[in-house]
Amino acid sequence: MVTKTRRFKDDGDNPMTVQEKHHADQVFFNGAVYTVDKQHPWAQAVAVHAGEIIFVGDDQDVETLIGPRTRVVDLEGKMMLPGFHDVHVHLFDGGMQSLQCDLWDCQTADDVIDKVKTYINDRAGVPRSGFNVWDFKKPVPRV
Repeated sequence: MVTKTRRFKDDGDNPMTVQEKHHADQVFFNGAVYTVDKQHPWAQAVAVHAGEIIFVGDDQDVETLIGPRTRVVDLEGKMMLPGFHDVHVHLFDGGMQSLQCDLWDCQTADDVIDKVKTYINDRAGVPRSGFNVWDFKKPVPRV
């Protein structure tokens, strides 16, 4: 176990530390990590523990947070950006979508035909809604 390390160094040489001790659950390294911090805009590595970012810094320093159960991801020089993911549903649209024939897992034209036949047979006499091209994984099956 190692001491939880913070991003910035207090005197340029010694990492500031917090009292908790643990390994990271996930470590991302070898990347171009944009931090949105004007004083330290770029880093190479990020460590996460219990859903919280516990380290942002360079590849060498993050190694001390890697334990036997840490999931380690090589970013291969790719960029990592901070972000928020909005997950929500519009009540009316969500309700209408639940009535549609779900074609998401269809891989072939035959899959689409079978799924639509089953959908129609299971809902005899029930009002139905259509589908749109966004229901398909790429490439779109051709019927």
